[in-house]
Amino acid sequence: MINLAIFRLVIIALASLTWGCSSGDGFRGGENERKPVSDHSQNAVPEEDSFVFKGTYSFIIRKKRTNKIICSGTATITRIGATTTTEGLAPCHDPTFKLVQSEITFDSAGKEIEVPYEEIERLGVDSRFSRISQKGDTRFIPFKPNFIGPIIQDMTKFADIDFKEDVQVIHDTGDPENPREAGNGVIHAKTLESGISYQPEGNPEVFDQVIRYQLNAEGFDTLSAPADLGLYDVYEMYYNTQPIVILNVHIESDISDFEYGKAKSVLGDIAFGALVIDLNLIDFQTTPDE
Repeated sequence: MINLAIFRLVIIALASLTWGCSSGDGFRGGENERKPVSDHSQNAVPEEDSFVFKGTYSFIIRKKRTNKIICSGTATITRIGATTTTEGLAPCHDPTFKLVQSEITFDSAGKEIEVPYEEIERLGVDSRFSRISQKGDTRFIPFKPNFIGPIIQDMTKFADIDFKEDVQVIHDTGDPENPREAGNGVIHAKTLESGISYQPEGNPEVFDQVIRYQLNAEGFDTLSAPADLGLYDVYEMYYNTQPIVILNVHIESDISDFEYGKAKSVLGDIAFGALVIDLNLIDFQTTPDE
């Protein structure tokens, strides 16, 4: 299931980009942060064939314990209308790891259901994060914080984010012997830096309107594979606000967090411990190929 979990990293990172995106310029905003109004005119999904974003990323997986790279490759992620597609391949080089997984491929994930802004506001939670109620076969109760902004004009208004929220997860596994799992935990959202410059590794461009934030998961110990559900010990992002570009996604979690069923979990954790995953922007575009 490692391939599925890693793909979901990509989808979680990009799923909310329809909020504030427009064809051609990749950003729509006013003089200040805009919140969706009741008719959702500021939170509208682009037209079905509207090009939103395309990024090419290097993808590296390494052992946290030794920093040794065990898998590496590239991925291309494209958003058109409400549809996100990704394709790529990361061969695994470590001989021990190859016994379990010779390569990591990229494929589709479940549909994500965003929570309307009015519902977020009604709950009285921090509205500077979008939230989702469901991802594929997984429900989040009440809602899982998902993505900062993304319409951000004044980054100082996002610099003090630091909150924790209790979340219950209900996951339909598809396993007849264990059809449903439930787990409870805490999501910790925190802005680490704002208004900084950042250059993704391997990219010649320096981006100068960047927010660095974390969305870490604590608990959820009763779930067989929390990382498959987008729940990581450390989930950190460098995100350029104008234009909207994800520059780096950094993840840390035990290898057992990526394996539904736990069959290889004990040996995997002994051999590899925590995995560190980095997705670094190589190139991007906000207009389609000619």
